[in-house]
Amino acid sequence: MVQYVSDIAELEALYGAPAAPALRKVAQALTPEYRRWIMASRFCVVSTVGPEGTDGSPRGDDGPVVRELDTQTLAMPDWRGNNRMDTLRTSWRMGASR
Repeated sequence: MVQYVSDIAELEALYGAPAAPALRKVAQALTPEYRRWIMASRFCVVSTVGPEGTDGSPRGDDGPVVRELDTQTLAMPDWRGNNRMDTLRTSWRMGASR
């Protein structure tokens, strides 16, 4: 049987309420635990969404992939890859369309 969901209320009723651990993991700023996890990461994926679709671009390095500028801002270097600039183009179009 196929079931169609037409709005968020139906979806929430289908799934039910999130468990307490799922709600506790949301933070408005980097926590010490999240900071350690992020700074230990050697790989991440930058994802962007724009009018023409989405893009996911892998990033990795021998050391930390990102640097913390403050508790709500991470900086990531932009290394040359295949020169397609898909992530940058998607982000640029989003900003230009605002």
